[in-house]
Amino acid sequence: LGGDEWQVLEEICDNDAMHLELMAKLLDTERQYVTRSRRIGIYEALERCFDTSSRSKEDAIANAHLKRDLKTAADEGDVDTVKQLAWANLKFPVQNS
Repeated sequence: LGGDEWQVLEEICDNDAMHLELMAKLLDTERQYVTRSRRIGIYEALERCFDTSSRSKEDAIANAHLKRDLKTAADEGDVDTVKQLAWANLKFPVQNS
């Protein structure tokens, strides 16, 4: 990734180092398979990214879903959903293992 891409990725990950690490691993894995005519083994390679992440697979997936839902609600101007998701995240944060 170039400097601009890293900056965008850091913004997307909201300066969450674990999320940034996982996203970088996932993007690098995708890059390794993009030029192959057959992408056999990509799912296993992506799974290994989650397995070696500092955050558990379930926590990483839950965090990614939360960020996606927050972004979607914000883009749609759904203030109530943004408040609800933000409050739930503050009240019941994802626990790191």
